[in-house]
Amino acid sequence: MNAGAARESENVAFLRLRGALDQKTVFSFKKTIFNIPTSKRVLVLDLSRLDHINQAGMSALIDAFRFFKKRSGQVFLVQPNQELELMLRHFQTEYLCTIVQSYSEIQNQIENFEISTELPDHQPSIQEIEPKQNQIHHHYYKEPTAEVSTDSFALNKLSVSLNRIEKKLVQNQSEAINEKLNQIINDIQEGDSQLNSRITKVEMNLIRIIDEKVDSLEAKFLDRIDSYRLSKTMSNV
Repeated sequence: MNAGAARESENVAFLRLRGALDQKTVFSFKKTIFNIPTSKRVLVLDLSRLDHINQAGMSALIDAFRFFKKRSGQVFLVQPNQELELMLRHFQTEYLCTIVQSYSEIQNQIENFEISTELPDHQPSIQEIEPKQNQIHHHYYKEPTAEVSTDSFALNKLSVSLNRIEKKLVQNQSEAINEKLNQIINDIQEGDSQLNSRITKVEMNLIRIIDEKVDSLEAKFLDRIDSYRLSKTMSNV
């Protein structure tokens, strides 16, 4: 995983993830996240080139969400792949992050968030930071009804959920493989049937040709015998 700040503004930090987020890369990811200055109230994670994430990577990602939540910040995820988006929905991270498909979709939200953070003694509500035009398909920030009390319990829940997803993916892959194998077997059987039909036709043609040849030779042989007998009779006369 290559993590690097794409660009920054006064209150916004941009980070692009590439490759895989796993045991080998979570340390550098966490180090980058925790070193973001406290003045950065908004984190934009570009996940368009993140190809793989495992249990350790998912745990680190959720830790990053909570880290920004504690500083009353916002996290935007840009173009997560289908597998990651499925896991985020499964772990109910809607109150920790917002999923968008492009940078342009979050521009108004960032501007509204920066304006709202300047208001004294006032905490912005969901309605105040919502864009005027409802053009964005995402999960908005909201307070959770209940939070996990310990990190160990959260990791255990994360592990169980990932195992379920992995089993589901394996099952789907197994079904797809079985379907493909059945199709191959059917194709082979169909090919065998066609081959057997062609072999039968060839055998029948060979038998017909041999029979015709034998009949021809037999006729010639009989003609010669008749000719020999006739010549023998004539010589005796």
